[in-house]
Amino acid sequence: MIELARQPNTSVAAVALANGLNANMLRRWVRESEVSSKGGGQVAQQPRDAATQAFVQLPMHVQRSPPAAQPEQSAARVEVEIHRNGTTVRANLPMDNCSAAWLREVTR
Repeated sequence: MIELARQPNTSVAAVALANGLNANMLRRWVRESEVSSKGGGQVAQQPRDAATQAFVQLPMHVQRSPPAAQPEQSAARVEVEIHRNGTTVRANLPMDNCSAAWLREVTR
């Protein structure tokens, strides 16, 4: 991951996201790797082949709910109000895994 993140024109955040890592943690690993390679110990540089330099976009599969042809059941819903830097975002979401994942991402 460190070698991928050190490639020119590569987003550390994108590498971290594609591999299920926290971007700040990967940035710290890259920084520590640079410090240790300068700090006296020789680090063997591995040759970089074209496969490690290319960004590979992975398909994202999103589960979609069936069309609203069926009568809507009284499913549990959650109302969320987030305040940040003078901006307020309000959302009324169904209580499901997609909403839970969204809430985890926006409250970091």
